[in-house]
Amino acid sequence: MLEALSFEGTTKVLNKGVDVALVIEPPDAEQALRAAKICGVCGVSTAVLSVTKTDPVDRRTIAHFCRTAGRLVFADRALYDAAACALTEHTKVLIAPDKSEKAFSDTVFAVKRQG
Repeated sequence: MLEALSFEGTTKVLNKGVDVALVIEPPDAEQALRAAKICGVCGVSTAVLSVTKTDPVDRRTIAHFCRTAGRLVFADRALYDAAACALTEHTKVLIAPDKSEKAFSDTVFAVKRQG
């Protein structure tokens, strides 16, 4: 069970999950939520974090999911660059090749397979 956190600020948790966190921007929410549903059906609990502001990035929420999931998928390189300061050295990270539902779900499965 996830600990209660105040998720107000620059990141909204659209879907709670414990295996992988998918970090997106608000326009990508629909594709990300569909991808999380596909992943969930296949046994991968996927959080969807919608970053509404990257300057500054919500370090507390990103760090929480680094600790709980240990695996993050970023929708693009710019989001990764903004959040890199909150990542731990043990966090497994991949960047999705594009912002489609298939790319998101395939990348979630790939980072999950990394162990």
